[in-house]
Amino acid sequence: MGDAMIRELLLSDDVAGQVELLLNLLSDAAAGRELSNVVSEVIQVTIAGGVGQQQVKQLAYDLCKAVPLLPSDYGLLVDGIKNDISCGVPEAQVLALRYLPHLPPEHLLHLLDKGDIANFVEPHTRSTSPPVRCAATSALAAVLLVPEVQAALAASPDLATSGSDWWDSVVDAVGDSMPDVLVSGLAATNALFEAAAAGGSAAGGAGSSTGCVVAAQRAALRLAAGMGPLLDTWRMLHTHAQVPVIQLLGHLWGHLLAADAAAAAHAAATAAGGRLSNSGGGAAADLPESSSGSIAAALPGILAYLTNSLNSLNPAVKLEAARVLLRVSKASSSSSSSSSGDGLLSRMRLVGAVPPATAAAAIEALLELKGRLLVEAALEEVVSLVAAHLELLQ
Repeated sequence: MGDAMIRELLLSDDVAGQVELLLNLLSDAAAGRELSNVVSEVIQVTIAGGVGQQQVKQLAYDLCKAVPLLPSDYGLLVDGIKNDISCGVPEAQVLALRYLPHLPPEHLLHLLDKGDIANFVEPHTRSTSPPVRCAATSALAAVLLVPEVQAALAASPDLATSGSDWWDSVVDAVGDSMPDVLVSGLAATNALFEAAAAGGSAAGGAGSSTGCVVAAQRAALRLAAGMGPLLDTWRMLHTHAQVPVIQLLGHLWGHLLAADAAAAAHAAATAAGGRLSNSGGGAAADLPESSSGSIAAALPGILAYLTNSLNSLNPAVKLEAARVLLRVSKASSSSSSSSSGDGLLSRMRLVGAVPPATAAAAIEALLELKGRLLVEAALEEVVSLVAAHLELLQ
């Protein structure tokens, strides 16, 4: 079919023919056929031109993900994305927001510089439509985690401030009243903590990685302040959504203890008239006293939630809870053994210590799980976890 015939079909009212065409093009793309000119027509008519029903537009966006685009296509594509996001039709907004992170970094930077992230994306994290909130939360987090975007945020104080506010909007989704939005918030926040862990382990933790570390610390403190209501909300989630909840609680445990430890060490050094390097510490050294109370109140609730998750009938939930409990138990054991015995740092380490009985319960849950798992790879992980943490029983 020639380009003219394709354009004519896309402009027609033949929805079935348009769907068949785009499905065939997706099949051709999977086979590695050259489709650049055809895709340009699809972008001009369906995405930039706004012609076609939503199912046709969805296939058009899928096609743009499946094939390399010409440089000249991106201008029209970005215009179409912005039109769809601002059109007020939730279905179109969701499609455009989901595609946004697939744009090349240079186009994301252009959107950032023009203020389009602030104007077209972040506000939709508060949309009245749950699917739009869900898509906006995921898209905003994915864009903020692009290395080039992180570098741009780190290079500009104004953009860095905006980035912190945008992360607040992402993290707020973990308390959303709609489960789908909440789960997208959990995934996005976990991705932030994982990026912070990777950045913190990098040499020096400088540049863009520091931005993730600071954003993660800020997120941890904000979540700690509302931990009670959040835990009540998360308990109501379906069992399959409990795995990302448990992963988030594991991240929170480490970040809260690290933030308080850094603040206490900074306070001790200040009282002694010394100076303490805050390399990679971000805002931890400026932790307000009220936050220490929030941390102390949050940690027991986190521990109780994780311990109760060991009783889940879902093997994935039980395995993740045991994995996190053993990890934090080992970390808390090391922290407690190195504590000086007085001061805020010591008190927080004691609050954060996991009782030996909890570690024993986690190992017992793993041994019980071992008899139920049929996947060989999972069995190997269970045995390895038990073997690596037997020392906690001593």
